[in-house]
Amino acid sequence: MTAIVRWCLQHKRIVAGFWLVLMLVGMGTAGKASKALNSQYSNPGHESYTTNLAISREFGNGGSGAPLLAVVTLPAGVSVRSPAVTSGLNDVAARIEHAVPHVRVASFASTRGDRAFVSRDGRTTFVIAYPPPSPNAYGASPLAVKQANAVLKGVAVAGGAVHVTGLDALMSPGGQKSGPNLLLEGMIGALGALVVLAFVFGSVLAVVPLITALVSIMTSFLLIWGLTAVWTTPWTAGMSLRVYLPSSRRCS
Repeated sequence: MTAIVRWCLQHKRIVAGFWLVLMLVGMGTAGKASKALNSQYSNPGHESYTTNLAISREFGNGGSGAPLLAVVTLPAGVSVRSPAVTSGLNDVAARIEHAVPHVRVASFASTRGDRAFVSRDGRTTFVIAYPPPSPNAYGASPLAVKQANAVLKGVAVAGGAVHVTGLDALMSPGGQKSGPNLLLEGMIGALGALVVLAFVFGSVLAVVPLITALVSIMTSFLLIWGLTAVWTTPWTAGMSLRVYLPSSRRCS
C-alpha cells in the first residue's frame, strides 16, 4: 500500500487523468447501465417471497406488487350500505377494470359488505385494485396509476369525491409533463452539500468529498454495466447507488 501511495503522489496527473476518464465514461454509460439491470428480484427461501410467487401464479398479479386504492369519504349522514354507495363503488370498479387490463378489483360492494373496506366511523371506504406491473418499471405500475387517474377524474360516490392513492400513486410524478430531472436534482443537492461542507471545513477543501463521491459513483455505474454482461444483475444494485449518492454527501 505504501508503494502504491508513493507512486500515486509521484504521478498525480496520470492518476487524476485516469479517474477523470473513468468518471466521464461512467457518466456516459449510466443510462445504459440502468437499462441493463434486471427488473426481477428474488429472495428464495423466505416465506414472504414464496407466498408472493404463489399469489402471482394463482391470480396473475398482486404478491409483491403494490395495489391502487380509490378512496372516498362519504358526506355526513350517508350510510356505506346505501344503494347509491353500492352503485357508485361498482361504477368505480368498472371504470378501473375497463381502463387497466388484467386488474383485480375488490370493494365493500363486491364483497357484500366486508367491514375491512370501511373506516371505524363508517364514512370512508375504498376500492382496492391490483394492476399488473408496467414493463421495465421494476415491479411498479405507473401506467396503471395514470389510467386510473384518468378514468376517475371528477368521479364521485354518493357525493364524495374519489381519490386514487397507494404506493405507486404516491411515487408517481402525477402526470406532470415537465419537472426537474435527475441531473438538476443532483446539482441542487450538490450545491446544498457544498454550502454545508464549506461551513464545516472553512476552505476550498469542502469540494473534495463531492468530487470523491461523483467519481466513485460514476465509476461504480461503469462497473455495474460490465457486470450485466457477465451475469444477471438485479435493479437493487443501481438503487443502492442512488441511495448512496445523497448518503455520501451527508457522511462527508
